Amino acid sequence: MQKRRSRKSFLASTLTMMALSIASAGVVLLQSAPAHATQYGSNCNASSKIEYRVYRGGQGWSVWYCDGDIAGSVNESRQLEALEVYSLIPGVSVCYDVHAAGIGWMGAAAGNESCDGTIAGTTGQNRRIEAAHIRLTGTTETSVFSYAYEQDYGWYNRAFDWAMVGTTGQGRRMEAIKIWTAARPACPSGTNYYPFAGGEGFALGFYYNFDSNICYGGQYAYNSGIAQVYVNLQSNFSRSGTTYSFNDVTGKAYSVWIDDHDRIVGGYRVSNYIGHSTAGP
Repeated sequence: MQKRRSRKSFLASTLTMMALSIASAGVVLLQSAPAHATQYGSNCNASSKIEYRVYRGGQGWSVWYCDGDIAGSVNESRQLEALEVYSLIPGVSVCYDVHAAGIGWMGAAAGNESCDGTIAGTTGQNRRIEAAHIRLTGTTETSVFSYAYEQDYGWYNRAFDWAMVGTTGQGRRMEAIKIWTAARPACPSGTNYYPFAGGEGFALGFYYNFDSNICYGGQYAYNSGIAQVYVNLQSNFSRSGTTYSFNDVTGKAYSVWIDDHDRIVGGYRVSNYIGHSTAGP
């Protein structure tokens, strides 16, 4: 009996020392860890909103990171090859897609995007991730934000909801990513102009400043029946659910609404139907 107690005591001491060693290395072991994960980055705690990990070339899967932690590496020229993301917000899911070298958008190639911990990307194929889309479902009040560290560019671009983070068509590897959640901005995502069809409009643009958390109006372009007209937009955005309202500089009122991939699916300039976007953010 004495020998068994001694082994148990030795095991407890060993586990304690291992836990202290891991914690000192910047990794936290959570007692209430979900079944899919046991090791976390320092940002993870009981109030975390989103967690994610990456598969890195030559290193395999990272630990789990949360709420804006850097997943991946900087200044090491090491590519990301796969991504997993979980929402920790009750009733809210997260879906995502990656653009992989030699394949393109994985979700498009497979006929569906990845959600709630499904692997997006590849492992063991030495195939780099170049870009990603991420979105939340089950909420209209919270958005998911991302920031990518790209080959040659460093911390390159930020995005929210289904807007693309990273690059395509340039052969550049994504080397690290940060993902976090915050209140949904007052304008739709994307800094590029949305091409339009089905109404008077043929382009509509917005700009969201990530540093000031302010939405800025771009331009609306439409066909008056006589000529193409370009009008600047004010920055007086307001939002109710997934419907956005704003004015142009002449005072005319606009209202547009989006789908769950941030595509504008309809809208009006006063009483004139402006159409729907033919491409996402």
